[in-house]
Amino acid sequence: MSKKDRIKRMIFIFGVCGLVFGGWKYLGLGICHIGSESIHGHVGLVSDKLMAPFEAGDFVLFEWRGPDPQGRGLKEGMILNKQVFCRPGDSLEVTRFQAICNGKRSRIVQGTDSSGEPVTPFRYEGTIPPGKFFVIGEHPKSYDSRYWGFIDRGQIIAKMFLHI
Repeated sequence: MSKKDRIKRMIFIFGVCGLVFGGWKYLGLGICHIGSESIHGHVGLVSDKLMAPFEAGDFVLFEWRGPDPQGRGLKEGMILNKQVFCRPGDSLEVTRFQAICNGKRSRIVQGTDSSGEPVTPFRYEGTIPPGKFFVIGEHPKSYDSRYWGFIDRGQIIAKMFLHI
């Protein structure tokens, strides 16, 4: 390879790297490690800029606010990752046994947590209010909206596009 071709190749490689890393920053992309069995896969690609609109099935990172309604370990400021199950304007019914959003059924609402302690399910029947989301984890014993209710749109800090 001639010196001129090597220089062109280096310029091309640096150009591609600049586009990739510049785009990475511009799009607000980052890598996220999930330290929970609530979501399958433990590493994901997230963005804090490419978020809206949120669709059912999207994975979101959000910040927990307020006290844990059932005292199960959620702390103010804790970052959680769950899947959007129901969005504002959707029809939701949460019974003692199951959540149903627009006719789609979720996993069973458990009567006990992973350590066998009783949990009280969140109960609701109606339309999801504006700015609220009902989110669930993939693990059957996930501690999620089936037990503590809605999250606010303002709590969502990133959307996950890929998890492996």
